[in-house]
Amino acid sequence: MERWRSAYRVVVQHVKAGFGLSQSEAEDVAMDTILLILRKWGAEHVGDSALAKAVGERVAYHVLRRRRRELFLDDLSVGLSDRKGREVLDSARDVLRQTCEFAGIEEEEDCRLLELVLLEGVPYQELTSVFGVSAPALRQRVRRLRKRLREVLKRE
Repeated sequence: MERWRSAYRVVVQHVKAGFGLSQSEAEDVAMDTILLILRKWGAEHVGDSALAKAVGERVAYHVLRRRRRELFLDDLSVGLSDRKGREVLDSARDVLRQTCEFAGIEEEEDCRLLELVLLEGVPYQELTSVFGVSAPALRQRVRRLRKRLREVLKRE
């Protein structure tokens, strides 16, 4: 048990200093790290501080990536200042979400990608850092989603 506490403290200190996370975020990362090590490598590896640091870095990276994605998406929404334009966009967004549900597109990220590309006209290149994939991968993803929407709408 002491090895687990030691690994927990090492990860908290490491990701807090190296990634600029708050105390509570660093503690969450440490817990996720220990659970991940337990699942993948077993209890005997939890006390390995080098492994804990390496896995903790990956978990912290994903926390920061998720935070950056949320901030970017919030900034895009704030950028729409024209009231009439917002109303039209909100209406189109509602229709798109209903269509996504009807087509069985349940991933929130997929619906948000369609909104950003189709309704708000955000270039793929700007979205690469948000979604963590290349522009061609995003294009292909949007192409597949649009095809899925078209097929469902043709059937009905």
